[in-house]
Parts: sequence; C-alpha cells; structure tokens
Amino acid sequence: MFYFLGIDIPQVITGVDRAMFNRLKIFQNNNQPAKLLYFNYYPNLFRNAKIFGVQNDIKYLYDYYHEVPSTFSRESINWLDYFEIDKGYTTLQVNQSNDYNLFQNGKIVAYARFYDNTLKELEFMIYYDSSLRKIRMDYYDSRGFKSSEVYYDHNENPIFQNILSLTGEIKVQRYYDSDNIDKIKHVIVKIHHGEELIFQSEHAFLAFTLESIYKDGDYFIIDRPLEMVPVFNLMDTSIPASVFIHSVHYDDMYVENPTIQYTFQQLFNSLSRFNALIVSTYEQKKDLEALTQNKIKIFNIPVGYQTQVQSKNNLPKKHQQRLISIARFENGKQHEHQFRLINKLKQEIPHISLHLYGYGSLRSHFQQTIQEMSLEEHVFIHEFEPDLTEVYNKADLSIFTSKFEGFALTILESIAHNTPVIAYDIKYGPRTIIKHNINGYLIEPNNEEMLYTCVRDYLNNNMLQDKLCSQCFDSIIPFNLDSISEKWMTFTQSDIY
Repeated sequence: MFYFLGIDIPQVITGVDRAMFNRLKIFQNNNQPAKLLYFNYYPNLFRNAKIFGVQNDIKYLYDYYHEVPSTFSRESINWLDYFEIDKGYTTLQVNQSNDYNLFQNGKIVAYARFYDNTLKELEFMIYYDSSLRKIRMDYYDSRGFKSSEVYYDHNENPIFQNILSLTGEIKVQRYYDSDNIDKIKHVIVKIHHGEELIFQSEHAFLAFTLESIYKDGDYFIIDRPLEMVPVFNLMDTSIPASVFIHSVHYDDMYVENPTIQYTFQQLFNSLSRFNALIVSTYEQKKDLEALTQNKIKIFNIPVGYQTQVQSKNNLPKKHQQRLISIARFENGKQHEHQFRLINKLKQEIPHISLHLYGYGSLRSHFQQTIQEMSLEEHVFIHEFEPDLTEVYNKADLSIFTSKFEGFALTILESIAHNTPVIAYDIKYGPRTIIKHNINGYLIEPNNEEMLYTCVRDYLNNNMLQDKLCSQCFDSIIPFNLDSISEKWMTFTQSDIY
C-alpha cells in the first residue's frame, strides 16, 4: 500500500491537497493500492473529505486509537431532544446560528455547536463551572461519535486532551506545554492491561503510531516535509519513504549563495534517511541533483495532468476583457502588480475586469487597496471555488505574478481549459508549462511595464486571442494523463525501497 501523507483536509484546499488527490486517481486508475493518510487530530476530516469525493480513500492516523471499523455508521441523534428530555437542560439558540447555550436552573452550564443547521451532527461542546470558566471541551467526529475531551485550568488554558475510542475508552492523553499551549509537551498511550507508554514529544508519539500502522510492503510519500520529516527521523529506517518537494527549495532562487528554505532544512540535513525525492519539473530535478551531488534518487513527476476539457471546435466565448488570478492571498504572489496593471489599463480598456480566486491573510488588505486605487468596478475578490471550470471558461486570460513556484497547478488547469496565461518567467512551473506565444507569454520577472504591454496588446487583438486559445490544448500534451501515469508507475517499479 502506498500512503500519501498529509496534515488534514481543510474546507479550502491547497495546491498540495489537489496534487495528492490527482496522484490518488492515477494510482487507482492503474490498480495500484493507495490511500491518503492524515496525521493531525482533526474531527472534521471525513466531512471535508466527502466534499472532495475522497472519503473512501482515507486512512486517519487517530482511527488507530478511535478503533473505528471501516464499516462504521451511526444513526443521527436528535440532540435538542436529548439535551432537553434526557439531560433536563433548557436550550437557547445563539443569534440564529448553529450554536446553542444550555441552561440548568437558570444558569449556563454548557455551549453546543453543530456542524450544520440540521442540528443532527454535534461538532463540539463546552462545559462551564459556576463562574462561567471553561473547564472542559468535548470534540465530536463528523462520523457521529465523541472523539476527544480537553480539560482546562483556571485561566482557561488547556491542560491535557483525552483521545477516546469509539466506546469512550481513554486511549491517548496529550499534555500541553504550560509555557506554550500550542505545543504538546508529552503524550501517554494506554496499551493492554493498564500499561502505559510515555513519549516526550508529539513527534515521538506520531513515529510510534506510524510504525504501529506500517505493514511489510507499505510505502510512504511525504507531502508535508516540514511536519513529517522530524517524525520519520525517529522511525525505524527500514520503513521506506520518499519526499515530494512541492515548492522551490531556496528562500531566494536568484541570489548568489541562496539558503535552503526553513521548510526543507531538516530534510536536507537527513537525506540519507529517505529513499528518494520527487519534484514537478525537470529543471528543479537538475538543480537538486547538483545540490545533493546525486546522493539520493530524484524523480521528476508533475503534480497535475490534463484531460480533454473542451473541444477545440467548440471553444467557449471569450473577448470579454476578463482576467483571472487564482492564487493564495500572500506576499509571494505579488497581487499588487496585478492591481497596478488594471489601474493602468482601465483608461484604455474601460470594461476590463480582474477576478481573484483564493484565500489568505491579505484579503482585507486587498480590499483596502482596491478602494484606495478606485478599482471597485474592475477588481473583484471571490470566495474559494472547488470547481473552477466556469471561471476558466469565461476568462480571456490568466495572470500569474508569483516570485517563484514549484509547479503552479492553476497554470496547467487554465491552459487545459483553453485560457492562455501570462506569467513571470520564474523557476519552476511557469517556464515548464507556458510555451511563449503559443499558449501564453513569459515576461521578465517583475517587469511591470512589459506585463502591461503584453496584456494590453493581447486584449486588443481578437485574432491573437483566438489563435492562442486554439493552441492551448495541444501545447500541453506532455502533461496528459497517460504520460503522468507512466511516470508514477515507473517510480513505483524503481529501486525505491
């Protein structure tokens, strides 16, 4: 069994998550056993997995302790009846939300939150003492059972967490560091006949659990090296593992003596522990071979693949002066270049619009910038969309202004939908996927004047737009499903153990 190691599945997924889903489909299509293995305690995991259609392809590390059978299902509970009739609470909805305060003898004793407005799936409960201090918090797995309980001190700081089995038995106790409540200080695992194993770190606990899950013939592909490399450094070295590097490995790719990104420092300090590295582009493969002096096998396998999305004879209508930008809202994506671009173009192309799709901490800053530059009628911020098909189909052009990228899956997806891309010519993804003047344009990095000229000339030339749109699909044949599948199957049959 191949296990692809991730953290969890958030409601708004990242490029790494999508890469893992893509790989899973390839392995399944080739009858190669594979699972997505998630190691964070995350009660909402299976609910979110269902959104993306992978709920049957998951192995959850904490299920080793929850002892949940693969066939498990539980009928939904009428929780309000349970609270009011069985427990004798009075319930009061909080501001038309999915939250309820629970009263006993006129005093608040607990607070309940449900996953949705059906009120059939409990997400968590908070219990209070007589001074309304939080003393305990119970978390409910989205599959319908209480999975843990956290106890708090007088300052409402967490002391420890009990991880529970399906029957309510305490299986694991995780103790928080009083000096840093975001850190687990030590972990106690309850084993047979009252015996206990004590681990002095979360990493040691995870290493023990993964070793317990592992069976001969299993293989791990680590998609989150920052979190998981320290864990594998504590594990039996005979357990095989490769690491997928999803981004650039240097802090700055363009200085004379670059430093390794913090994310990968432990990895490069312990390369001998791992069987191989995997990257999305041939260029990064060659750079890493030089860096590592060929001391480890390195495979080049793109994270994405294209399928026939649109017929070349039935392309969606373009010529709307509509640009899209699909990226996280963070500094490295350099959205401010795009805002200045639109501010300059709006005089010449009055109906131009830029639509941003993504998420991140800079969202409010973007909104403020849009107002300050009077771009409210030209730049629009949208919520995360799990399916961007219509977004790509309606767009004339995708804009990409990142400083660097490991691959940039959205570039491949845009071109697969016959929407050309204009991007800075950076390492590594854009120059691998974009064919200049065929399916888009590569611009000198951070040359905003060249970016402006290129976008302006493209939008003002309908014949050029039609030409590039019609060339998109054939330009990415090297990224078709069969080609990428062959690369993965070559990997699985190589000497990687």
